[in-house]
Amino acid sequence: MSSRLWRLAPALALLVACQSSPLLLSPSDVRPMPGLYDSKVDKGLSFNALKAQADAGDKHAQNQVGATYGAEQPDKALPYYRLAAAQGLAVAQCNLGYMHLIGQATARDPAQAAQWFGRCAQQGHFMGQFALGRMYLDGMGVPKDARRAEQWWLLSAAQGHLDSQRALRLLYTQGAEGFAPQPQQAALWAERVAAGVMSGKPWKEAR
Repeated sequence: MSSRLWRLAPALALLVACQSSPLLLSPSDVRPMPGLYDSKVDKGLSFNALKAQADAGDKHAQNQVGATYGAEQPDKALPYYRLAAAQGLAVAQCNLGYMHLIGQATARDPAQAAQWFGRCAQQGHFMGQFALGRMYLDGMGVPKDARRAEQWWLLSAAQGHLDSQRALRLLYTQGAEGFAPQPQQAALWAERVAAGVMSGKPWKEAR
């Protein structure tokens, strides 16, 4: 397998990639990016009104305030992500995991990142599943396990997440430690990626 690192998809900056890059990741590949937003927030609200809702305990508003602060003011984003994640908001759990992964406004801690990605993934959120799969592939914060990476990516890909579909195509093409290449599966996922297949029922926040 080539020693070049995977390039990262802009959706979460962490994570997967494109075309012919190999299945490796290093901290230098991860760069600050704005957070994931929450579709349940009223987009017509001013920031002050949104912040008032967040400070009153609304988890959707808390995540939105965190994402608005984003990479430019991560020290202000982090407390809001923590509040929303503690209330079980999947998208906030993914955002918090990302901040622990890169050490943004907090100590870099891949194990904490994997825990938060895992909580997000267990709720069925495609981005948490994608991120957790990547952590398993590289052994970041969890034992290296390409089979578990495959399992999480299959769940995410079934929701139409194209980066997970690309990850599966590459995994089946190149193989990984303890995981032999599977040319037929590689061809199948290559077709889906080329077609931009968006199959499956999209994930929605339960509450």
